[in-house]
Amino acid sequence: MANAAKISESEAVEILRYKMKDEGLLVVGQVGNATGGGHSRTADALMIQTWPSRGLSITGVEYKRDRSDWRRELRNGQKAEKIAAYCHYWLVLAPKGIVPIEEVPGGWGLYEIHKTEKMTKLLRTKPPPAKVDPPKPIDYAFLAAILRAREKYQPDRAKIELEVDRRDEIRKNNFEETLKRRTRDLQSRVNAFKEFELASGLDLSMGWRNDRIGENLKSFLEYGVDFWQRIEEQRNGAQRIIETLDSVLAEKPDDTVHDEQNG
Repeated sequence: MANAAKISESEAVEILRYKMKDEGLLVVGQVGNATGGGHSRTADALMIQTWPSRGLSITGVEYKRDRSDWRRELRNGQKAEKIAAYCHYWLVLAPKGIVPIEEVPGGWGLYEIHKTEKMTKLLRTKPPPAKVDPPKPIDYAFLAAILRAREKYQPDRAKIELEVDRRDEIRKNNFEETLKRRTRDLQSRVNAFKEFELASGLDLSMGWRNDRIGENLKSFLEYGVDFWQRIEEQRNGAQRIIETLDSVLAEKPDDTVHDEQNG
Protein backbone atom coordinates (compact mmCIF):
# COMPACT_ATOMS: atom_id res chain seq x y z
CA MET A 1 0.00 0.00 0.00
CA ALA A 2 3.03 2.30 0.18
CA ASN A 3 2.76 2.72 -3.56
CA ALA A 4 -0.73 4.24 -3.16
CA ALA A 5 0.43 6.90 -0.71
CA LYS A 6 2.92 8.17 -3.27
CA ILE A 7 0.35 8.95 -5.96
CA SER A 8 -2.04 11.83 -5.37
CA GLU A 9 -5.16 12.34 -7.45
CA SER A 10 -3.64 15.24 -9.38
CA GLU A 11 -0.51 13.21 -10.11
CA ALA A 12 -2.62 10.24 -11.25
CA VAL A 13 -4.57 12.45 -13.66
CA GLU A 14 -1.31 13.89 -15.01
CA ILE A 15 0.03 10.36 -15.57
CA LEU A 16 -3.19 9.49 -17.41
CA ARG A 17 -2.94 12.67 -19.50
CA TYR A 18 0.66 11.93 -20.43
CA LYS A 19 0.06 8.28 -21.32
CA MET A 20 -2.99 9.08 -23.46
CA LYS A 21 -1.64 12.11 -25.30
CA ASP A 22 -0.73 10.16 -28.44
CA GLU A 23 -4.08 8.37 -28.72
CA GLY A 24 -6.27 11.35 -29.52
CA LEU A 25 -7.63 11.48 -25.97
CA LEU A 26 -8.18 14.80 -24.23
CA VAL A 27 -7.95 14.26 -20.48
CA VAL A 28 -9.77 16.78 -18.30
CA GLY A 29 -9.57 16.55 -14.51
CA GLN A 30 -12.26 17.35 -11.91
CA VAL A 31 -15.32 17.63 -14.15
CA GLY A 32 -18.68 18.30 -12.54
CA ASN A 33 -22.07 17.32 -13.87
CA ALA A 34 -22.92 21.04 -14.14
CA THR A 35 -21.77 24.47 -12.99
CA GLY A 36 -23.19 26.81 -10.36
CA GLY A 37 -26.14 25.62 -8.32
CA GLY A 38 -26.71 22.63 -10.60
CA HIS A 39 -23.40 21.05 -9.61
CA SER A 40 -23.78 18.03 -7.34
CA ARG A 41 -21.27 15.40 -8.54
CA THR A 42 -17.69 15.47 -9.83
CA ALA A 43 -15.71 12.91 -11.83
CA ASP A 44 -11.99 12.76 -11.14
CA ALA A 45 -11.37 12.86 -14.90
CA LEU A 46 -12.91 12.52 -18.32
CA MET A 47 -11.10 11.09 -21.33
CA ILE A 48 -12.63 12.55 -24.50
CA GLN A 49 -11.70 10.79 -27.74
CA THR A 50 -11.22 13.43 -30.43
CA TRP A 51 -10.22 11.21 -33.36
CA PRO A 52 -13.25 10.19 -35.45
CA SER A 53 -11.32 7.18 -36.73
CA ARG A 54 -11.38 5.74 -33.20
CA GLY A 55 -14.95 6.71 -32.51
CA LEU A 56 -15.77 9.95 -30.73
CA SER A 57 -16.53 9.03 -27.15
CA ILE A 58 -16.31 10.02 -23.49
CA THR A 59 -14.80 7.82 -20.77
CA GLY A 60 -15.41 8.70 -17.14
CA VAL A 61 -12.61 8.03 -14.64
CA GLU A 62 -12.73 7.61 -10.88
CA TYR A 63 -9.38 7.54 -9.09
CA LYS A 64 -9.00 5.49 -5.90
CA ARG A 65 -5.71 5.96 -4.09
CA ASP A 66 -6.19 3.33 -1.36
CA ARG A 67 -8.40 0.46 -0.26
CA SER A 68 -10.60 2.54 2.02
CA ASP A 69 -11.31 4.97 -0.81
CA TRP A 70 -12.27 2.05 -3.04
CA ARG A 71 -14.54 0.51 -0.41
CA ARG A 72 -16.42 3.79 -0.06
CA GLU A 73 -16.94 3.80 -3.82
CA LEU A 74 -18.36 0.26 -3.72
CA ARG A 75 -20.78 1.21 -0.96
CA ASN A 76 -22.05 4.23 -2.89
CA GLY A 77 -21.56 3.38 -6.55
CA GLN A 78 -24.71 5.21 -7.60
CA LYS A 79 -23.11 8.60 -6.96
CA ALA A 80 -21.22 8.31 -10.25
CA GLU A 81 -24.37 7.97 -12.33
CA LYS A 82 -25.00 11.69 -12.78
CA ILE A 83 -21.82 11.95 -14.84
CA ALA A 84 -21.63 8.34 -16.04
CA ALA A 85 -24.92 8.95 -17.84
CA TYR A 86 -23.04 11.14 -20.35
CA CYS A 87 -20.22 8.62 -20.85
CA HIS A 88 -19.75 5.78 -23.31
CA TYR A 89 -17.31 4.05 -20.92
CA TRP A 90 -16.49 4.14 -17.22
CA LEU A 91 -13.40 2.96 -15.40
CA VAL A 92 -11.61 3.07 -12.08
CA LEU A 93 -7.99 4.21 -11.96
CA ALA A 94 -5.84 3.13 -9.02
CA PRO A 95 -2.29 2.29 -8.01
CA LYS A 96 -1.43 -1.32 -8.80
CA GLY A 97 -2.82 -3.76 -6.26
CA ILE A 98 -5.43 -1.46 -4.70
CA VAL A 99 -8.45 -2.71 -6.63
CA PRO A 100 -8.77 -6.49 -7.13
CA ILE A 101 -10.10 -7.16 -10.60
CA GLU A 102 -12.85 -9.42 -9.21
CA GLU A 103 -14.26 -6.44 -7.28
CA VAL A 104 -14.67 -4.26 -10.37
CA PRO A 105 -18.36 -3.91 -11.36
CA GLY A 106 -19.29 -5.58 -14.63
CA GLY A 107 -19.78 -2.37 -16.61
CA TRP A 108 -16.55 -0.78 -15.42
CA GLY A 109 -12.95 -1.04 -16.55
CA LEU A 110 -9.77 -1.00 -14.46
CA TYR A 111 -6.57 0.91 -15.24
CA GLU A 112 -3.66 0.60 -12.81
CA ILE A 113 -0.63 2.80 -12.26
CA HIS A 114 2.56 0.86 -11.61
CA LYS A 115 5.12 3.35 -10.35
CA THR A 116 8.71 2.59 -9.37
CA GLU A 117 11.82 4.72 -8.92
CA LYS A 118 12.81 4.08 -12.55
CA MET A 119 9.51 4.08 -14.45
CA THR A 120 5.77 4.66 -14.41
CA LYS A 121 3.48 2.34 -16.35
CA LEU A 122 -0.25 2.56 -17.06
CA LEU A 123 -1.65 -0.97 -17.02
CA ARG A 124 -4.96 -1.48 -18.82
CA THR A 125 -5.87 -4.37 -16.61
CA LYS A 126 -9.51 -4.49 -17.66
CA PRO A 127 -10.60 -2.37 -20.64
CA PRO A 128 -14.00 -0.81 -19.96
CA PRO A 129 -16.85 -2.37 -21.95
CA ALA A 130 -19.14 -0.13 -23.98
CA LYS A 131 -22.33 0.74 -22.14
CA VAL A 132 -25.40 -1.14 -23.28
CA ASP A 133 -27.58 1.96 -23.32
CA PRO A 134 -26.45 4.95 -25.43
CA PRO A 135 -25.10 7.85 -23.38
CA LYS A 136 -27.23 10.81 -22.55
CA PRO A 137 -26.73 13.68 -25.05
CA ILE A 138 -24.49 16.42 -23.71
CA ASP A 139 -26.51 19.43 -22.54
CA TYR A 140 -25.25 22.96 -22.00
CA ALA A 141 -24.88 22.48 -18.24
CA PHE A 142 -22.49 19.53 -18.69
CA LEU A 143 -20.67 21.24 -21.57
CA ALA A 144 -20.13 24.29 -19.37
CA ALA A 145 -18.71 22.05 -16.63
CA ILE A 146 -16.25 20.43 -19.06
CA LEU A 147 -15.11 23.81 -20.38
CA ARG A 148 -14.78 25.22 -16.87
CA ALA A 149 -12.62 22.27 -15.80
CA ARG A 150 -10.52 22.57 -18.92
CA GLU A 151 -10.02 26.31 -18.38
CA LYS A 152 -8.88 25.75 -14.79
CA TYR A 153 -6.22 23.37 -16.00
CA GLN A 154 -4.91 25.74 -18.68
CA PRO A 155 -1.72 27.33 -17.35
CA ASP A 156 -1.25 31.08 -17.49
CA ARG A 157 0.35 31.50 -20.92
CA ALA A 158 1.65 34.97 -20.13
CA LYS A 159 3.56 33.63 -17.12
CA ILE A 160 4.91 30.74 -19.17
CA GLU A 161 6.10 33.06 -21.93
CA LEU A 162 7.78 35.33 -19.38
CA GLU A 163 9.48 32.35 -17.77
CA VAL A 164 10.64 31.07 -21.17
CA ASP A 165 11.98 34.52 -22.04
CA ARG A 166 13.75 34.73 -18.67
CA ARG A 167 15.40 31.35 -19.12
CA ASP A 168 16.38 32.20 -22.70
CA GLU A 169 18.01 35.40 -21.45
CA ILE A 170 19.90 33.46 -18.77
CA ARG A 171 21.12 30.93 -21.33
CA LYS A 172 22.13 33.74 -23.69
CA ASN A 173 24.05 35.57 -20.96
CA ASN A 174 25.76 32.36 -19.85
CA PHE A 175 26.72 31.57 -23.44
CA GLU A 176 28.11 35.06 -24.06
CA GLU A 177 30.07 35.02 -20.81
CA THR A 178 31.51 31.59 -21.62
CA LEU A 179 32.41 32.76 -25.14
CA LYS A 180 34.17 35.85 -23.78
CA ARG A 181 36.08 33.82 -21.22
CA ARG A 182 37.24 31.25 -23.78
CA THR A 183 38.14 34.00 -26.27
CA ARG A 184 40.28 35.68 -23.62
CA ASP A 185 41.95 32.36 -22.81
CA LEU A 186 42.61 31.63 -26.50
CA GLN A 187 44.02 35.13 -27.09
CA SER A 188 46.27 34.71 -24.06
CA ARG A 189 47.63 31.45 -25.50
CA VAL A 190 48.17 33.05 -28.93
CA ASN A 191 50.08 35.89 -27.35
CA ALA A 192 52.23 33.42 -25.41
CA PHE A 193 53.07 31.53 -28.61
CA LYS A 194 54.01 34.76 -30.35
CA GLU A 195 56.28 35.78 -27.46
CA PHE A 196 57.94 32.35 -27.54
CA GLU A 197 58.51 32.50 -31.29
CA LEU A 198 59.91 36.03 -31.05
CA ALA A 199 62.33 35.14 -28.25
CA SER A 200 63.44 31.79 -29.73
CA GLY A 201 63.53 32.79 -33.38
CA LEU A 202 61.38 29.77 -34.25
CA ASP A 203 58.31 29.80 -36.45
CA LEU A 204 56.20 26.92 -35.10
CA SER A 205 54.03 26.93 -38.22
CA MET A 206 56.96 25.95 -40.49
CA GLY A 207 56.96 22.23 -39.79
CA TRP A 208 59.17 22.02 -36.73
CA ARG A 209 58.92 18.92 -34.57
CA ASN A 210 57.06 20.78 -31.87
CA ASP A 211 57.02 17.70 -29.66
CA ARG A 212 60.82 17.49 -29.72
CA ILE A 213 61.12 21.18 -29.05
CA GLY A 214 58.79 20.76 -26.12
CA GLU A 215 60.75 17.80 -24.74
CA ASN A 216 64.07 19.65 -24.94
CA LEU A 217 62.58 22.77 -23.43
CA LYS A 218 61.10 20.72 -20.59
CA SER A 219 64.48 19.13 -19.92
CA PHE A 220 66.15 22.52 -19.91
CA LEU A 221 63.59 23.95 -17.50
CA GLU A 222 63.87 20.93 -15.20
CA TYR A 223 67.64 20.91 -15.03
CA GLY A 224 68.31 24.63 -15.45
CA VAL A 225 71.98 25.57 -15.76
CA ASP A 226 72.97 21.89 -15.42
CA PHE A 227 71.32 21.13 -18.76
CA TRP A 228 74.43 21.67 -20.90
CA GLN A 229 76.62 19.93 -18.34
CA ARG A 230 74.36 16.84 -18.55
CA ILE A 231 74.55 16.98 -22.35
CA GLU A 232 78.36 17.08 -22.15
CA GLU A 233 78.41 14.18 -19.70
CA GLN A 234 76.27 12.13 -22.05
CA ARG A 235 78.61 13.01 -24.96
CA ASN A 236 81.68 11.99 -22.93
CA GLY A 237 80.01 8.75 -21.95
CA ALA A 238 79.21 8.00 -25.57
CA GLN A 239 82.84 8.80 -26.51
CA ARG A 240 84.16 6.32 -23.94
CA ILE A 241 81.89 3.64 -25.37
CA ILE A 242 83.21 4.33 -28.87
CA GLU A 243 86.85 4.12 -27.65
CA THR A 244 86.15 0.80 -25.96
CA LEU A 245 84.58 -0.61 -29.10
CA ASP A 246 87.56 0.60 -31.15
CA SER A 247 89.99 -1.26 -28.84
CA VAL A 248 87.95 -4.43 -29.12
CA LEU A 249 87.96 -4.21 -32.92
CA ALA A 250 91.73 -3.64 -32.90
CA GLU A 251 92.25 -7.07 -31.33
CA LYS A 252 90.27 -8.84 -34.02
CA PRO A 253 92.27 -11.87 -35.41
CA ASP A 254 93.73 -11.62 -38.93
CA ASP A 255 91.41 -13.49 -41.33
CA THR A 256 94.35 -14.82 -43.54
CA VAL A 257 96.29 -16.32 -40.64
CA HIS A 258 93.15 -17.87 -39.32
CA ASP A 259 92.41 -19.53 -42.67
CA GLU A 260 96.04 -21.01 -42.99
CA GLN A 261 95.85 -22.53 -39.56
CA ASN A 262 92.59 -24.18 -40.48
CA GLY A 263 94.17 -25.54 -43.70
